[in-house]
Amino acid sequence: MTRLVFALMFLSMAFAEGAFAQAKNRQRAGGTQQNFIGSASKRVAASRGKSRGATTNDQAQNNSVQNAAAAPTPAPAPAPAQPQPKAPSETELRVQEAQAELMKQIAAEEAEAAERRKAELAAIEAKEERERQKLRERQAISQKTQNKILNAGDSCQGILSDLNGVLSLAGWAEVSSVIGTVTGAAALIAGIAKAMTDSEIDKVETELLSGKGEFGPDPNGDDAKNLERLTTLQKYVVTINRKSLSKGLGHVRTGGLAVTTATSVAAAVTSGMGASRMDDIIKKMKACDAEVAKIKTLDAEMAANGIEGSHSTRVAASGIIAACPGFDISVVESIQKQMTTTTVISGVGAAVAGVGTGLSIAANSEKIRNDDSDPGKKKEKNLNLAANIAAGVATATSGFSAWFSDYAGKKVTTQAQVAARCEAAF
Repeated sequence: MTRLVFALMFLSMAFAEGAFAQAKNRQRAGGTQQNFIGSASKRVAASRGKSRGATTNDQAQNNSVQNAAAAPTPAPAPAPAQPQPKAPSETELRVQEAQAELMKQIAAEEAEAAERRKAELAAIEAKEERERQKLRERQAISQKTQNKILNAGDSCQGILSDLNGVLSLAGWAEVSSVIGTVTGAAALIAGIAKAMTDSEIDKVETELLSGKGEFGPDPNGDDAKNLERLTTLQKYVVTINRKSLSKGLGHVRTGGLAVTTATSVAAAVTSGMGASRMDDIIKKMKACDAEVAKIKTLDAEMAANGIEGSHSTRVAASGIIAACPGFDISVVESIQKQMTTTTVISGVGAAVAGVGTGLSIAANSEKIRNDDSDPGKKKEKNLNLAANIAAGVATATSGFSAWFSDYAGKKVTTQAQVAARCEAAF
């Protein structure tokens, strides 16, 4: 800009000097022109005087004409010299150079300004394009997150209902096992009571068969003997009653073992169904956790791209991430193992209880009970013992099955609560 100011000042001075020189040249040219005009006027006046003299005298005119025809024509007056263009002075050359330099500077500055404007416009356009690109990226990641939320919803939905189904099966297994435990215990108690009753019956019968005990009135009317025989009669009556009691206890044991068999079978079946369903549930849980993890990654990308937390997509994603912290797969797998164990234990209990039921039926049959021989009594005693052992084993297995089913049910309840919160977020 400083150079431009100095150039303008120099150009002004040069213009002033050039104008002064041109004024002097015009003054000189004006004087020459006035001299030329004065001489021409004199010649015209002389010509007019001669014409007037000729009109007064015709003869003189004719003579004059003849003389003029005979006389030689005078040469025309030379034309006044035209002023030749002068070569530009040094000052004019400097002015022209200054003008040219100034125009070059102006053109350069205009070109530079145009380039700056072009660069500014390009920068603005690039910035706007970056903003548009960022907006497109935000919209793309937002749409991707929305699609992923839909996919996660499909993966996570249904887990709660499946867990509730397993929980129901575990509950049925627990109830069945509890009932089996009660009936097994009742069978065991009845078997023990029967064994004690049979032992007393055997003792009394042994006394009667040995001849130590007689009943009926004494022929001699001995009061002491009559009292003794009355006591023996009472023992015999009691023995008969006890045999009836023993048979009833045998029926109770048989019934208890039969019920325990049925409940153990029910527990084994329901536990097995629950364990088999856990495979599909575990797969669904893993798929749900994987989808939620993807949503968490996309939420971080949205935050990195400047999408505010108040954005609807981020609000939905944050709610899902908070509500779905993930299923404890190790716990779910332990549930499956426990239900499998319950199935095995209940199956064993059902088999033992079934065998015990058969043994109890055999031991309480009339054929075995009425066999008073030593081998017969021994066989009855062994059958009763085996039936009582079976009742004890069936009671134990039902008890373990009930405990495992209850423990598994509590774990299923915990995971069901997680599934409920997660599904509600969708």
